[in-house]
Amino acid sequence: MDKVTPKSELFQANKERLNFEIEEWKERAEHMPTDLTVKYELGRRLWDAKQYDDAIVALQKEGTVRKGDPLQLARFIWAAVHGLSMLIIDGQLPHEQAQIDDLIQFTVERINTGIARPARQNDR
Repeated sequence: MDKVTPKSELFQANKERLNFEIEEWKERAEHMPTDLTVKYELGRRLWDAKQYDDAIVALQKEGTVRKGDPLQLARFIWAAVHGLSMLIIDGQLPHEQAQIDDLIQFTVERINTGIARPARQNDR
């Protein structure tokens, strides 16, 4: 049996809180299907819980994430993050932290623009 520590108790409490919030926001989404804020809040909590496929679906319904296969979008995100992580771990990037930070920022921005819903004419 795993030793119970304050850190493990905190982790478990946060996990339970997040699961409670997910269920609460799912119920709200059922009762308020046109409320985009509810869909966004549900998606954010699913993402925090590492339920990425479900989070992408919720964010697609909310309109933040472009339509498409949620599994493919999740794999795209994972591939970009994993690829960058491996370059850093393997030491294949310049050793200056500022350059690594710039590449991390660039990758996050490309992921965002890659999965974001395309702007409509009236969004501008």
